[in-house]
Amino acid sequence: MNPPEPRSLLRFALLALLGALALGMLISGYRAYRERKAWELLNRVNARIRVEVLNGAGVPRLGLTAAKVLRAQGFDVVYIGNADSLVSQTQIIERASPDLRHVRALARTLRCGKVTVELDPNRLLEVSLILGEDYRSCAPRLDPKTLWIPTGF
Repeated sequence: MNPPEPRSLLRFALLALLGALALGMLISGYRAYRERKAWELLNRVNARIRVEVLNGAGVPRLGLTAAKVLRAQGFDVVYIGNADSLVSQTQIIERASPDLRHVRALARTLRCGKVTVELDPNRLLEVSLILGEDYRSCAPRLDPKTLWIPTGF
């Protein structure tokens, strides 16, 4: 039996390499597609949740920073302001549904906060977020010192 020609081995190696590259690109493209679809679904679900953001930490621009982060996650931030008083712990308050479905979505995004229910049918929103002095431990990306916010935002 004759050994294979070097050209045929080179051709086989090249085809195997191209096949592996094509397979890698296909898998990578599918993963990106799945991620994009999951992100779109998350944004569609979150877009139905109207949120007011209240700064209870006394940190300048913290409410704006939180609103920017929440809007990037698809939430509909309808009001940004200051809380009536300073609070030590971040609070996420359900205003519309006793089953906490809106609060859960926001709590998943922030990964923190004391969840409470204070149903108020007169408010035209689903969730109130009161950022407390613990905001750094809850969501470090909410720190206004580390997040650039364009002027006039």
